[in-house]
Amino acid sequence: MKQELSKAAQDDLKHTLWPFRKREAALDQEEQGRLEGLFAHSPLLEQAYKLREQLTTIFDTARSKKDGLRRIGFWRARVAKSGLTCFDGFLKLLESWLDLIANEDINRQTSAFVEGLNTKLKVLKRRCYGLRNVVRLGERLTLDLEGYRRFSPWRAAAPRCSTVSGNS
Repeated sequence: MKQELSKAAQDDLKHTLWPFRKREAALDQEEQGRLEGLFAHSPLLEQAYKLREQLTTIFDTARSKKDGLRRIGFWRARVAKSGLTCFDGFLKLLESWLDLIANEDINRQTSAFVEGLNTKLKVLKRRCYGLRNVVRLGERLTLDLEGYRRFSPWRAAAPRCSTVSGNS
């Protein structure tokens, strides 16, 4: 598009990357206007945006694995019919992992906890480079994962367990 558009048209399209990445429901009026201007110059880009929104909706609303697989199959057919090539790499990835991706629709469970924990471990590993004592590494990990909950002076006081004694 940069080769086809004038400098003034390019300036009008600045700051459209973030609205393009956002979900349609999260756009404010200014961002919606920016996208409409972008889509006026590239109907194929609008088509790709709408297909992406449809896939996100499928992931958000599928009620079962079977329903998710069926709807993803219809979506893939729409992508093939559109003639767009920007989804080719994603479609190959989807084909390879489709069964595991669709498992998320069974109980609406994701691997978010594991991914977050892995990220924390990677950061800790970088911060503690050269730390040779495994016990200290375990202490750092405990502090990073539970530090605020365990050691914050502003945390709520833990409820005390009262013991019932038979000497009343």
